[in-house]
Amino acid sequence: MTQLENAIKERISQAASGIKNECEKIEKEELSDFYSQGVPNRYKRTYALENTGKSTDISTSGAGVSFDMYLDQTHEYTTGTWNMEQVMDAAESGAPGSGILGKPGFWDRATGRFDNAINEGLGKYFD
Repeated sequence: MTQLENAIKERISQAASGIKNECEKIEKEELSDFYSQGVPNRYKRTYALENTGKSTDISTSGAGVSFDMYLDQTHEYTTGTWNMEQVMDAAESGAPGSGILGKPGFWDRATGRFDNAINEGLGKYFD
């Protein structure tokens, strides 16, 4: 039984690595795509939001593996009066009157795509 358990754990680890790589790619694409909509004329883009995508290392616990994808809300935002969390919230929601120009919904789209990446990634190793 130990050989089977080890083989399954190895497949899970391989799947998790591939899934994490795909999720990091998705996160980067969605954050970059935010800048594809709207051209500000009252401020210069800092592209700070684009640099907030992060992930944790893959961890194992028993038979499970996990990692987290997140936006680093402590990332320094150096212009204006808002902190990064306020900028992210307004950018994600497309808050009218915020003055932030970009394609809203980037994190909702990313998390939806993460679900697909997980299902496809597991399917490659466990079909």
